[in-house]
Amino acid sequence: MIILFVGVLLIIYAIAAKKYSVAWGMLFVLIIMGCQEGIPGDFMGYKDTYNEGGAEAGYLGSTVKEAEYSFIWLTQFCSRFMSFHWFVFFTSLVQCLVMGAMIKKYADNRYWSFGVLLVFFTYNIMLLQMKAMRQGYAVESLLLAYWLIGERRFLLALIMAAICYGFHNSSLVALPFFLVFLIIMFLKRKEVNNADTEDVCNVAKDSYPFAIVVAVGLIAFTILKFSVIDDYLKPLVNTWDFFEYGAYLEEMQDKRLAWWIVLYVTVSVFAVSLYYKNEANIYKKYLAFLSIIASYVYVGIFGMGSLFRVSMYFDIFAIVTFPNVAGMLRNTYGKDVASLYVIFNMVYLMYFSVAHMTSMSIIGGFGYGMYKFSFMNW
Repeated sequence: MIILFVGVLLIIYAIAAKKYSVAWGMLFVLIIMGCQEGIPGDFMGYKDTYNEGGAEAGYLGSTVKEAEYSFIWLTQFCSRFMSFHWFVFFTSLVQCLVMGAMIKKYADNRYWSFGVLLVFFTYNIMLLQMKAMRQGYAVESLLLAYWLIGERRFLLALIMAAICYGFHNSSLVALPFFLVFLIIMFLKRKEVNNADTEDVCNVAKDSYPFAIVVAVGLIAFTILKFSVIDDYLKPLVNTWDFFEYGAYLEEMQDKRLAWWIVLYVTVSVFAVSLYYKNEANIYKKYLAFLSIIASYVYVGIFGMGSLFRVSMYFDIFAIVTFPNVAGMLRNTYGKDVASLYVIFNMVYLMYFSVAHMTSMSIIGGFGYGMYKFSFMNW
């Protein structure tokens, strides 16, 4: 309930603020992420490991792999002079700064509040990162690498991508997309510097066929996934002893994707595809492309146990893309249509995440009802 209460305050601030401040908005997120305590699951494992002097690859009870030196070195260094509570706060502060910087620079400034609300209520952006801390660090490291590309700091961006892999090996699935973008932006650096303008994005009529094809393609992929892929993938995985994350697929559950979720994802990918087709800024256009990929990843790994966390590396870009979609709709169809788009997204996201915010335990998952602020123990 505490998380939901803070979320309601964030909504009130978003509505009441005449000139929305990303810094103040992200402060609400930091209150939850940086002052957390008692989150069941991975969080408690990281706490125990940290209090033992930091992570070690192969340590009993540790999930850290040998190549994940970013997390190993960070925890071993920080555990020498700060408690776990302060470690969580300062690392969460860095994460919030990165997300806030992306929203402020690349999201439509009329919908900054929408970007921050997406951080707070999107399950894979804040809530899951509170539990899966190490993967959360990898997600924000990747986001920072993208931000550095926008600043034309290509070498630093590449180093940050390596640091991202050092936090969680699963980030390998997102790194090819990053490298492609790095190469594109490097080769077009002079062209981008001369043409990186803030042109107004409007909907062109000839962009609808592309968006329809992408949305229909997602529906076809959804049907294929739940009628064919799931039935054959799990038995196949049992033979993949060499696949490091094969055990995650063994957690596949016999569940079907609800059609109301299919409806949301389809409408979402349609709107983003429409924006992708009309956006002239190459940087924002690529982020929109990653948001399209996120919809397909979301459906493709739905119900596959912990492998579902892979979608975090693509969901994160919604904090920029979705506000820009709202801005495009406002430019073309007016404020009311843009507001309906924002409300449509927030209703779905709140419905999907509020149960986790208020429940003490959720069958087949976990809840945040046990949440309490860390300073309650001081």
